[in-house]
Amino acid sequence: MVRRKYRGLRLALALALAFSMVLAVPLPAAAHPEVCDGKELGSDSSSQTFRLASKVLSTINVFASFLPPPQQMLDESTEQCFTDEEIAAMDDSGADLEPGETDSSRNVRLIGNLRKTGPFGATTGYGSDLAFWGKYAIQGNYEGFQITDVSSRRHPRIVAQVDCPGSQNDVSVWENLIFTSTDSRRTTDGCDSESIDSTNPTSDYWEGMKIFDWSDKDNPVLIKSIETDCGSHTHTLLTGLESTL
Repeated sequence: MVRRKYRGLRLALALALAFSMVLAVPLPAAAHPEVCDGKELGSDSSSQTFRLASKVLSTINVFASFLPPPQQMLDESTEQCFTDEEIAAMDDSGADLEPGETDSSRNVRLIGNLRKTGPFGATTGYGSDLAFWGKYAIQGNYEGFQITDVSSRRHPRIVAQVDCPGSQNDVSVWENLIFTSTDSRRTTDGCDSESIDSTNPTSDYWEGMKIFDWSDKDNPVLIKSIETDCGSHTHTLLTGLESTL
């Protein structure tokens, strides 16, 4: 009886110690983890702490629902950094492909594609988003957007390319209107704008949203630019009697 009592006490103490270690050790919670620079990688203590915390957490998480909620130990604005190996361990994707290789589920196969051309052919012409309307796909790009006729799945056809730089140019579409988001500082609200150094706090700049009329599919026209505080990175279009972005 005595031995059982002490075994139970030791188990309780071990659980309490493990839980306190989890509270004391900062765990990675950033949506976009940063790699530590050279100064922060002077020792392997960060990696050891990360591994220890992960093991402890996985050991006691089954008991967590019965324990009082932990206090938030780190301010949300605190920046954390991790080694390349730690960030790789956070990646839940199973694909590890070399350039030119492909991989997919068994019921997915490539039947057609288009190479980036024109203003989007440059290395900096990053694709950002897709929107669909009828037989058309609207492809957002850091340099503008492209309208593609996808009615022929094997032979998609470029209908129009709108050269209108302003990352990230996420897109949405409703009837005859295309909406794009600009989250980088530009000299003007038009498509002829240039980028502005974001480290200069005194320079005048524009960020926000643009609205295009694409009634003429071959020649979309910018009809309105809307300035917003801190620009627009990603937007959602809600349709109704009073449509809202």
